[in-house]
Amino acid sequence: MSERGRLLSANEKKFFQSFFQRLSELKVEFVYLRNYADFPEKIGNDIDIFFRRKDVGVARHELFTALHASGGHLVHRHDRDYVSAVWFNVNKDEPSSIHLDFYHGAFSWHGLPYLTDREFLSQAIPYQAFHIPRPAHEAANLYLTSLLWGGFFKSRYQEQIAHLLRSEAEQHELNHILQRWFGLAQLPSLVNPPAGSNDRPRAKKLRRTFKRRSYLRNPFSAGFHQVRYWAKELADVLSPPGIHIAILGPDGSGKSTVIAALKPRLEYYFGETVEGHWRPSLLPDVGVLFGKRKKSSGPATDPHGQSPHSLSMSLFRATYYWCDYWIGYPLRIWKPKAKNHLVIYDRYATDMWCDPRRYRLKLSSAVLKFFCRLVPQPDFTFVLVADAKTIHARKAEVPLETLQVLLQRYTAAATNFPRTRIVDCARPISEIADDIAAVILEHMRAKAHRTHQFREI
Repeated sequence: MSERGRLLSANEKKFFQSFFQRLSELKVEFVYLRNYADFPEKIGNDIDIFFRRKDVGVARHELFTALHASGGHLVHRHDRDYVSAVWFNVNKDEPSSIHLDFYHGAFSWHGLPYLTDREFLSQAIPYQAFHIPRPAHEAANLYLTSLLWGGFFKSRYQEQIAHLLRSEAEQHELNHILQRWFGLAQLPSLVNPPAGSNDRPRAKKLRRTFKRRSYLRNPFSAGFHQVRYWAKELADVLSPPGIHIAILGPDGSGKSTVIAALKPRLEYYFGETVEGHWRPSLLPDVGVLFGKRKKSSGPATDPHGQSPHSLSMSLFRATYYWCDYWIGYPLRIWKPKAKNHLVIYDRYATDMWCDPRRYRLKLSSAVLKFFCRLVPQPDFTFVLVADAKTIHARKAEVPLETLQVLLQRYTAAATNFPRTRIVDCARPISEIADDIAAVILEHMRAKAHRTHQFREI
């Protein structure tokens, strides 16, 4: 996710003042974890606040109550074992959303804690209308979070960690944590690593040591924490918080340009953006499989230049690619969705029904429809269409007469395939991207609202 920082509006500052005051009245302890220096004037990419696990439900309820009172709404929600992430607008007049993380496992990895709630909260420091971490604990969070979870150290934290560890007392506290749980005598040198080096071997060693020491100290507690963690991860797999969309249309409709404009409108709500083309491609193309051609990574320059295959070969190719959708979908699409990623495909299975000649398929419309509907479907498919002359003027890769027929098929896709919408691509790209983003955000809002209602019962 890209870094982002912005000023808070007067309504947003008032909202947080009221929210924090309400938490204090309820005696809910919380700590603003990092990037607190400019708050409430400005926020970074997100707001990270630590709560005890038992207090997270109360804190979320108060946030949702405050949103209802201010005319705001949830946009997206992703609950994991160690954090509950919410994206929301304070009220309908605020154009930008806020990402707030309710951390209740900020000092843990895979459910195993290396700093207890009691240790952390008892040493937190009052700051404005809230509390912030003890410097050594903030340094531990900055150093260990990305290293344990991602296998890398964010070099931009180097100067900040050095500033936090100016006193010997803070250095001693951090070294105590590192020695006790990770077997490190002191914090390793944080100089910028040389080009080509990586932190994965160090991260792997730290994880192994941490896990072993956690089980040696309290095997029953460690086992319980890990079972709880993996149970929540399984819940994300069964009901992934991410979203999968496909953009269809004939050559010249502007698919790539629309995708490029759409990503910055949506990526704030997701961990990463994963892009694909047509199919998961876990299996190689049939031509590559039989050694008739080399793997190609570029776009087709003459999509209708070759004649269709025979009926038997067309049936084999359709079956083969159908298998690729089912084999590749769990790894290439479902897994990223489970991690709250945005998955965008330029073309998808439906495109074979819309333009079978591109894929050299000589099968009836009914047979192709059967194949295309029996693959895992995107959450939304957007089909870009316009007047044939408009599209042909942009890219004349197929004859105008052929393009007119293709556009009829693409337009008919909305009535033949689920969750498919037609989009007029003759308009400015910004309008197209805004309309598609609006559909997706409304879907996310409805889903977040349903999830909130279900979990509050």
